[in-house]
Amino acid sequence: MYFAQEWACPDEPIKIGFTADPLERLRMLRLKTGLHLHFLALVPATMHMERELHKVFVGDRIQGEWFHPTTELRHVVALARAGSSDA
Repeated sequence: MYFAQEWACPDEPIKIGFTADPLERLRMLRLKTGLHLHFLALVPATMHMERELHKVFVGDRIQGEWFHPTTELRHVVALARAGSSDA
């Protein structure tokens, strides 16, 4: 599972996604969106875990897998980046 956001733009939406090939997915997202996206965090997960996280943040959803960068979501990203099992 990954958390992606436009480079150096902390107020921009965060994408929560799942892929078997993170680098290829990042390349495709950059082409599709025209944004200079980067991974905030990459964590081992299942598609089910990704869907559950989408449910947790459903109130912050902008469209599809893109979410407002709320304090709560940023906290989850920080935990994921730190490798915490609480993420």
